[in-house]
Amino acid sequence: MGSFQDAMKKAGLSSGDPEAPETSAPDSAAGEAAGGESRGAGEGGGERKPHRDRPPRQDRPPRPPREGAGDKPAEKLEDKACAKCGTMFSPKHSKHRLCPKCADEHFTAAKEKSAADTAKPAEGSAPVARPPKRDRPPRQDRPPRPERPPQGEPHAPREGHRESREPREAPAGFPQDYLRSGYFAGGSGSVLRDQVLDSWARNVGALLVQRGLAANQMRMFYAHVKRAEASAKAGRDFNLVREELMKMRPVAAARQGRRLIPGEFADFLDRNLELVRDAASLRAFAEHFQAVAGYTAGRLRK
Repeated sequence: MGSFQDAMKKAGLSSGDPEAPETSAPDSAAGEAAGGESRGAGEGGGERKPHRDRPPRQDRPPRPPREGAGDKPAEKLEDKACAKCGTMFSPKHSKHRLCPKCADEHFTAAKEKSAADTAKPAEGSAPVARPPKRDRPPRQDRPPRPERPPQGEPHAPREGHRESREPREAPAGFPQDYLRSGYFAGGSGSVLRDQVLDSWARNVGALLVQRGLAANQMRMFYAHVKRAEASAKAGRDFNLVREELMKMRPVAAARQGRRLIPGEFADFLDRNLELVRDAASLRAFAEHFQAVAGYTAGRLRK
């Protein structure tokens, strides 16, 4: 029990303590009453104190300019003469060159000019007259164009076309009258001209030797002609024989492009293939080719 009494004494609630002051209870009651009043005043929502009166904004003194590290002092502008009329005026900026009156006139003139430029395309929509063309010669002085054949009709054979069967000039290096009148003499269709086996064959052979024709190339084309002749003698349709014979042209052109045969040998084949029309002309070509091969024997390039 000693500890409980000690606690009561410390709290001032022990009635047996002679040293306890008599005014402790009233003091505590007064403190509670004061606390209650203050709480009551707070809970009652008392009015706030009014703010102090502030002067109107126009009556306030202007704020002083702030002075920073990079601020420059205001530039003092002096009166200057107008660049247009010469009247003295006080510019608002150092770059102003015109007085207010001249500036207004300049602005109005620029505005009117801009409006006029905008309206130009609408006003100028009418076509502009082109300059006159230079004089040309009348059409009757020009040569007339050749008439075209009606659509669907075959074109007329051109001059020098192979189907026209007209004699052509001899290739370069060949005799001038080479094959001009064909293989046969007198239009008989069976008797060969002397030149086919003699002078023409001799001149063509000498030209091929001079141009460096190889013997194997001569042998290959000659063998093809002899096979076609044998096929025609055996009774095969000549159109099929001639078809096989005409394949010599692209082969000769390809070998000429690869420089395996000279151009004169390709011209020799081309000119003779033009004259092959039937079995008789094929036989004449084979005889002429054999004569050319005989005149070149042993003299062609190996």
